[in-house]
Amino acid sequence: MLHNWLPALESPGSYLRVCFLDFSKAFDHIDHNILLRKLLEMGVRRSIIRWICSFLSQRRQAVKLGGMLSKWAPVHAGIPQGTKLGPILFLVVVNDLAYSSPLRSNHWKYVDDITTAEVVLRGSSSYMQSDLDDAYFPFVNGRCHF
Repeated sequence: MLHNWLPALESPGSYLRVCFLDFSKAFDHIDHNILLRKLLEMGVRRSIIRWICSFLSQRRQAVKLGGMLSKWAPVHAGIPQGTKLGPILFLVVVNDLAYSSPLRSNHWKYVDDITTAEVVLRGSSSYMQSDLDDAYFPFVNGRCHF
């Protein structure tokens, strides 16, 4: 990112616009069916997909507050955090973000964070807002189901 940004900061008449996106609770909202469809589209072997299904299925959770424990409830979405597989599966879900609707600004993805940046010359138009719309709406319209 810095190699991209520094020349822009040193050029007179150019402006650098940066936006940091953090998908809060993103791991908790991944739709398993969409994840599995994307794994199949990527050509992942069915034996590995069955293993991932086993990893994601029949999970339950409860909440403990003070000395009280809630009833156990099934978990139908999301990826367990703190696992080695979790970030990889999350990246499978968001990896096509820039391909389904190409972003015009530069972007960098890291787990549940995306940074977009563009250099705007004085008097030029900015594409940042339309790129942010493209980055946000895939998750709202059901393409990624966060």
